[in-house]
Amino acid sequence: MSIDDYDERKRASARRYQENLHARGLCIRCRKPLEASRVHYLECEACSAVNRARSLERQKRLAERGLCVQCGVRQAMTGRKRCLICAAQAADADYKRRHGQG
Repeated sequence: MSIDDYDERKRASARRYQENLHARGLCIRCRKPLEASRVHYLECEACSAVNRARSLERQKRLAERGLCVQCGVRQAMTGRKRCLICAAQAADADYKRRHGQG
């Protein structure tokens, strides 16, 4: 089995596990029951806040270094937060979402 196959199987297994937790009404991070108002979310409010803070901190670090805040690998375009490739992918996804193609 190649490493790519192993990685894909591992991701699929994690996805199934998360889907199972969500179907049972549990937060996928801490496994506590979700509040009634959050059953359509994957995480409880506390885990979501921690995740959001971590993501914002990562974006801040990357932006300070002039790196793309999405991939974290390539240089961001001048005056922008994303590199050309990630910006194009985001624009394409946004277009599809707005025009019902995805």
